[in-house]
Amino acid sequence: LSARLHHQLSSSSQLQFSLGHSRSPLNYYSTPGTGATAAGGPGTIADRPYRSWFANAQLASRLSSRHQLTTGADTRHDQSSLAESAVPNWTRRTESPSLSSNSQGAAFNQGAYIQDQFRAAERLTLTAGARYDYWHTYDGAYGSASSATTLQSRSNHSASLKAAALYRLPLGLALRASAGNSFRSPSVYDLYRTWRSSTGITYAANPDLLPERLTAFEVGLARRWSNRLELDAAFFHNRVSNLIYRSTDLATDPSGRYRPVVNAGRGRTR
Repeated sequence: LSARLHHQLSSSSQLQFSLGHSRSPLNYYSTPGTGATAAGGPGTIADRPYRSWFANAQLASRLSSRHQLTTGADTRHDQSSLAESAVPNWTRRTESPSLSSNSQGAAFNQGAYIQDQFRAAERLTLTAGARYDYWHTYDGAYGSASSATTLQSRSNHSASLKAAALYRLPLGLALRASAGNSFRSPSVYDLYRTWRSSTGITYAANPDLLPERLTAFEVGLARRWSNRLELDAAFFHNRVSNLIYRSTDLATDPSGRYRPVVNAGRGRTR
């Protein structure tokens, strides 16, 4: 369920607001066990209910013929859990389930930003922006009912900056350049949802994950011909720290069937 509102406050300002909610109370998969057939037999059922909501607000204002100011805020809440149960018949989810493991957790994200687009000259446009993000995860727990482990809540925050320039050259050419940094928090799936595939591979969550941080640079050159054809060439360079990555833990399982999510040091794309 989602809704969006666009409201023209004046000839030079516009307000946008969006709100959404997603809920999946029944989301599960069945895995047949040893000796089971297509008709039935022992197996496991993994229930994976999920719920989230989000809200965004943005105000765009033209302060003058040269300045376009944009401000906004967004928030998101996600909650997920996974309960794995052994059942005598893997085709019947509710028949005598015996809970073997459980995990759960929630995450909250809040951000606010501001951006100014300034036409410095007839051919030159400059853009500068800043954003603040706050991330909080809580209600984390895992294990069976008899040996459940409660996880401490954690939080983190980050300030992000960006700057960009666009210069329009003769002959339909446009030269651009940008630089900035950003922040990405781990999802509730990365933090709390451990699951096993039908082939026996364990995809393990990691409640100790740290957020990713990115620094990015880009330069590009584009040309347009009569609004029918445009060619664009660009070079970008991104450096990521605390890269969130699905690894293979051979120390835990030498056969490679245990694959946890980890912060894999640093990453680079270009």
